[in-house]
Amino acid sequence: GWMLNWALRHRLIMVGVFLTVVASTVPLFMLVGTDFINQDDQSEFEIVIKTPDGTSLEGTDLVLRNIESEVWKLRGVQHVLTTINGGGTSGVTDGSVYVGLTDLTERKFTQFDVMEDARKLMKDISEVM
Repeated sequence: GWMLNWALRHRLIMVGVFLTVVASTVPLFMLVGTDFINQDDQSEFEIVIKTPDGTSLEGTDLVLRNIESEVWKLRGVQHVLTTINGGGTSGVTDGSVYVGLTDLTERKFTQFDVMEDARKLMKDISEVM
């Protein structure tokens, strides 16, 4: 009880502390930023696609084969694994391409650089389709 009694007797101070805390949240947020988890280069990433509804298994396979052949051209690519309906609950219009890169110690660029290249590649592929 003594802290509560003190706070009730000094209401003006408590309001000042409250306003200071509220006013400090914006500058602190800008200082800290929004990434609570550091980006970590794991030398791998996944491209997930969904072809239009009604696309056959063969149609999705063709799209994924085209993506796979282009992904091999990206720098540092060492492994590629393509999957259709990998979750078991999705349909033949859902697919993914796992991309494994050379080890971080053996390359001078980050996984995130390659991911940006892959995004540009996917944009180019989607414009052709």
